[in-house]
Amino acid sequence: GLLILVVMTLIGVTGMSTSGLQLKMAGNLKDWHIAFQAVEAGLRDGETDVASGRTDGTDNNCSTFGVTPEYDAICRTPPGALQSIWQTIDFKDSAATQQYALYGAKTGATALSGVVAQPRYIIEPVPTDKPGDPLGPTPVVKTFRVTAVGYGGTAEANIMAQSTTVLP
Repeated sequence: GLLILVVMTLIGVTGMSTSGLQLKMAGNLKDWHIAFQAVEAGLRDGETDVASGRTDGTDNNCSTFGVTPEYDAICRTPPGALQSIWQTIDFKDSAATQQYALYGAKTGATALSGVVAQPRYIIEPVPTDKPGDPLGPTPVVKTFRVTAVGYGGTAEANIMAQSTTVLP
């Protein structure tokens, strides 16, 4: 009888640890889905910001948020830089210089619920001139890369995504 109780205890302990692991995996997947939906909302918000006409192609290098509001979150990669500007931006809340726009700050979109932090984005004008193009006046930039970061229910669940928007 004692041997059967030991075997039953081992089966019960194994079952509990397996269900605990499955619960953690389900929670992580839920967090990932929330973060994915948040980053998608951040991309749409950035694209709406681009379509609003706030991006006139003026040369600027990511003003700190609030310093020059008309250019908040509009970032141009400096000439000769080895990395695109989106690779150098600190999207964390603890960033000393906030160079990104929070979800809804420029478009008036309602804040998302169920996330640990609101999505944030930057807009990067993408030059369309190619080597060999004739020299002349700088063309108006009509192509923009929106880079967004979205968060799930925890700060560890975060996703970065990009989209490209071309104005008519």
